Amino acid sequence: MTSVFSKSIPARFAAACLIGLGTMALGGCKSAPPVTVTGLDALKRSPSVALDVENPKGSVLVYVDSEATTPRVIARAGKRTGEPSENYNGDRWVTAKITETDGRAVLTVRNTERAPEEANYWVQLIVVLPSCDGVRIKNSEGLVDVRGVSGAVQIENGGAGLPGGPVQFESSKPITAPVTITTAGGNVDVIFATGTTGNIELLSGNGMLANISAWTGQLEHSTHKPGSFKGVLNRGQNPVKIKTNEGQIDLRVGPYRFGNPHIKYYKQWTFS
Repeated sequence: MTSVFSKSIPARFAAACLIGLGTMALGGCKSAPPVTVTGLDALKRSPSVALDVENPKGSVLVYVDSEATTPRVIARAGKRTGEPSENYNGDRWVTAKITETDGRAVLTVRNTERAPEEANYWVQLIVVLPSCDGVRIKNSEGLVDVRGVSGAVQIENGGAGLPGGPVQFESSKPITAPVTITTAGGNVDVIFATGTTGNIELLSGNGMLANISAWTGQLEHSTHKPGSFKGVLNRGQNPVKIKTNEGQIDLRVGPYRFGNPHIKYYKQWTFS
């Protein structure tokens, strides 16, 4: 798995760097002030927020911070993929607004229209939320890292002729809604909280699929072969579809446990 910064740096280290960047910026770093978020009044009627992000070229980091009181967005851009360097006000690169849809607040983040010489800049987005009930992300070229959200999940990294990138997802609460995660190219690492349900389908376009571990819960009706896996987690009916055109998938349910305390609830397969 590669970094959004350098092919020699692991993606999890890249995510840590992104979090560090967000901390700097949110702490008042003058070079990367937060993006202006409009429509905050909607939070008075719907404190839980859904997220809708489209970033045609770049990376997206989303994480839930229980100490946050309002959503915060950081945006940086650069001329070279994975090396954001233009530290102007984030409003120059993206817009962020909260609207109400069907009685629920939705934070929408989109790239701005820019001058021709900046139109193809690579944009690095960081979104910090006090809570997140549902997420939709459309990105290409870089890492998508989502931590602590709940509700329905739709993540698309690349596709339709656009390059993909690695995807990392970790839920803090059980997921019982539909989940779709796809990338045109890159590894996919997913950690579901205990109590998650789903009718699971995993597909790897180049035949790689590794480490499907149900440390908690029950996985039934499983079928597997090189490049694909199907099974039902905790008798769930909600579809959980994870696909990479080129890469491997690592799915874990529940916190890691040493050994095998409940053999009937533990399954693991490795393909190559």
